[in-house]
Amino acid sequence: MQIPFGKFKNQEIDALPSSYLKWLAENIDDEDKGERSICIAADQEYNERERTGCHFETASTDDEDRVKCPHCGKVFKP
Repeated sequence: MQIPFGKFKNQEIDALPSSYLKWLAENIDDEDKGERSICIAADQEYNERERTGCHFETASTDDEDRVKCPHCGKVFKP
């Protein structure tokens, strides 16, 4: 699922920094049907990272920057 707004517009939920996922889950209006799916997806991704210890943070949007999870090896493009 892609985020349809903000700094990370059009990026996949699983490519977002953990702090932004947490912010989405805590601040998006889950009563609004259009935003509810974003809230749920952000919460699920954050909880999966909690479970696996696979959090990452980055403030860069440079195409050459990549973040590799030290636990699962998945490479994320911010």
